[in-house]
Formats: sequence, structure tokens, C-alpha cells
Amino acid sequence: MKYPLAFSCLLLVTGCEKISQPVGGYDDCLLSNMKGVTAPNVIEAVKGACKQKYPKEFDFAEIARSANVMSWTEVLKDKEVSSKTAAIKKEIESAYFADVIQARVHPDYIVEARTQFESYSRKIMKELNNSTLAEPSLSKPEAGSASSAAKTKTVVPGGNAQPGSQPDAAR
Repeated sequence: MKYPLAFSCLLLVTGCEKISQPVGGYDDCLLSNMKGVTAPNVIEAVKGACKQKYPKEFDFAEIARSANVMSWTEVLKDKEVSSKTAAIKKEIESAYFADVIQARVHPDYIVEARTQFESYSRKIMKELNNSTLAEPSLSKPEAGSASSAAKTKTVVPGGNAQPGSQPDAAR
């Protein structure tokens, strides 16, 4: 091609309308629109136009199932992971993405997958933090609290100590 830069600028300006839309999706779009194209900038322009025509929404739980590994939600709920600092969780997130997600995503969609995964991860962490904060405490009541006082032995008129009873004046 004699003027690859001019072609790529034209392609970027006119957008996806100039890209033919094959039935098969992104890969077929590339194949049908890359015939004779060798200039790297034109190749990237065609890839970008095809990605706009065929945006990808990732189902990370399904990717984990197909990889036969824990979902990212399950990883975050794991006691060992949930107790880590935010910085360590970020490292675990990056490793999970590299090992589980990136290995199963078309190479041309890695950036989109990472962006979606990071957003998905933030959403899950926020939900888990909110649910943890909203859960009632199952710990034993502290000594001196109203609930522990109700279960202590009290002396009732007549001199008999009975568990859980309160003097007439306290009723």
C-alpha cells in the first residue's frame, strides 16, 4: 500500500462503517479486512475497528469454571486471602489475572479483559466489605453488657438465687 498512514487516518476518522461486517465475529472481521494489509499502523486500525464492531463482555466466573479453578469471588472470600492487606490482595489479583484470565482470552482483548476484571474485582471487594460490615457480631457479649447481666444469677426477695431472674424492682 502506497499511503498506509493516510489509509489508517481515513479508517480511524470514518470508523467502523468502512469495515465490512462478516457473520462470524471479531476473527472473521479481521480476516476479511486484512487482505493485503501489511503496515502495522493499518493492522492496529483494523483491529480497533473490528473490536468496536464486536465488543467483548467477559464472564469471569465462567472463565474460572472452564479453567477448573476457584472463581475470583471464591478467592476473595477465602479466609487466608481475606485477611491480607489491600496491597497483597492487589498482587494476588494480578497473579490470578495472568494465570487464569489472560491465558484464556484472545490476545487482542487482553487490555479490555484487564479493565473489566479490575472493575469486577473492585465491585466484589466493595460488596464483600459491605456485607462483612453489615453482618451482626456473633461474638459473646462482654461482661457487664445488658445481655450478659440478664443471664447472671440475681438474688430475688426470699433469698433464692435463680439463673436469669431479676429482682422485682428491676422488672
